[in-house]
Amino acid sequence: MRLPGTIPGAFCYDRDTICCLDPARYYVYFPEPRKSDAFHIECSNHSAVVESACAGESVSFVLLAASRVLFESSELLEQAEAFYVSPSGVRRPLTLELAERTGVTVQPRGSGLFMHPQWKGDGIGLGAAQVAFCVDVPRALNPEFAAECRLDTAAEGKSDGVLFRTTAVCGDESVDTEVTADSSAPVGLVLPLERFVGKRVEIRVTAHAGPKHDPTFDWGILENPRLLVHQSNAACKVVPPAEAKHMVAPVYRRLWATEAQEVMIPAGGAAMVTSLEPESVSATTKLGSIPHVNCVCVTGLGSGDAVEEQSIALAPAVCGGVERQALFSHPPDRGARLLHSFVQLPDRAYVSLVTAVGLKDGSKSDGVRFAVWLNGKELWSRRVVPSEGWVPVSVSLGRLTGAPIILTLVADSDGTNYCDWALWADPEIVVRNP
Repeated sequence: MRLPGTIPGAFCYDRDTICCLDPARYYVYFPEPRKSDAFHIECSNHSAVVESACAGESVSFVLLAASRVLFESSELLEQAEAFYVSPSGVRRPLTLELAERTGVTVQPRGSGLFMHPQWKGDGIGLGAAQVAFCVDVPRALNPEFAAECRLDTAAEGKSDGVLFRTTAVCGDESVDTEVTADSSAPVGLVLPLERFVGKRVEIRVTAHAGPKHDPTFDWGILENPRLLVHQSNAACKVVPPAEAKHMVAPVYRRLWATEAQEVMIPAGGAAMVTSLEPESVSATTKLGSIPHVNCVCVTGLGSGDAVEEQSIALAPAVCGGVERQALFSHPPDRGARLLHSFVQLPDRAYVSLVTAVGLKDGSKSDGVRFAVWLNGKELWSRRVVPSEGWVPVSVSLGRLTGAPIILTLVADSDGTNYCDWALWADPEIVVRNP
């Protein structure tokens, strides 16, 4: 949009326009002119969307979204219909009488649905719960239906899992996919819709009993159902702040002046710069022994200025009754704590990060989303709740080129930060030289 002023937290602009704003968010506009010499990117693809961005004293980044949500979960669930699917495949609207007779349940739960397959009457373990909604598939790049599936935390270890099958139906045509959720850890459910571009389809998500057809404690959760389209790459100019010395993404460049850097940022990719100098790491090393930047994104992983705090030292912490040396990384409310390590690793080395994540004993958190980034690109993420104890993590960084990298440990409150006592157990960079 052509505006002369400033939107706090907007990092994608040029002299005439502010672009790449998220249409699902609200922004505050001020008439004061924006700073042309502050960290930002000038993007030629105005349909791109900034997924997250933060400008800090030591590290600044802008991450472009890999996809754009067209229909949020609230829009889909508002017009959703619930069904009972009999063992023979006949589906009937789920009335109160039918729910009472079969035990089939479809109920709102947060940004999704609680779904329980049949556990009473004829067809126990064979009848299923189903939700359906209709959408118009846009003429866009790689449209798809996506959601996350999991077990209710209280059912973990008591259920053999819930099979979630998703089907898109348009006339006589249909496509489907399925996943089994056998723990409280979310499992991604993705159904490509390219063949239905420009058509109206019915999306059906059906919850069946797990592999043993035993519906006991089959408390399935369908989270954040949505329709999205993929974004294309964007030709950009990265304008670094005056103090920046290195650009690590989307390509590595040593910065000698504040000249704009012309680059191509892939969808889901980042522009990331730093004023630090890298620490040399030639062999397997404990991450706690390497200097890091402890950065708090006070507006979460939306867009905003970052606050850098004192670095965090390893200290004993108990999770699931087991004590380990850990980094305590409590995120801010509706925000994230990022631990950036800027390192120089051997050329052509195979590198991985090995750690465990969890929430300190006594936590009453509703969960923390942990993630690992390499130069701003997410390599791994997982939402963890207190009952899980230590969750082992091993993330491959691949075979590196020898250019300096920024490795980031992310703890995101993903909502309120009440008792979000996030822990990274003795993280270690494992180096295997060729």
